[in-house]
Amino acid sequence: MINAKPLMSNKFWVLEEDGTKIGTLQAMDDGYILIMNGSKSYIQTEELYKKYQIKLEKKSITNSSKKDEPVVFEYPSASEPYNSIWNCNLNLPLYTKKPDSKSLHCAGYYIVKFDKGWVEAFCPKLVTLNKYPYKGPFKNQIEARAVLVNER
Repeated sequence: MINAKPLMSNKFWVLEEDGTKIGTLQAMDDGYILIMNGSKSYIQTEELYKKYQIKLEKKSITNSSKKDEPVVFEYPSASEPYNSIWNCNLNLPLYTKKPDSKSLHCAGYYIVKFDKGWVEAFCPKLVTLNKYPYKGPFKNQIEARAVLVNER
């Protein structure tokens, strides 16, 4: 059986078999993107369970409104922002996750070009954007995905 360890709640998982990483899984609106054995494929939810025997936790429904979500300069952040700054040179909204942290995160949605292609990212670290080509920030996932479709 394949274990799916969540990286981002109800969005991204690392797939492991016998303690060894064998792939990743990304939730989409109508199924999943599965990356295993160097290949990328789109899988319907039913096929994922039957073919690969992967069981995921049910998505939780919350009643929180958009106003309750943390933001940095009008861009959503993955956690409560501390030390918010606007980087004028890179035109990026930055923040730390803890008051004493030195690791800067970029608020908003981005698409980042890693070695294997373009990937959607939510609040990546600044060091990641300094290392790889990117586009963003975007204020919502829909804007990022629209640009991502054109890059594939």
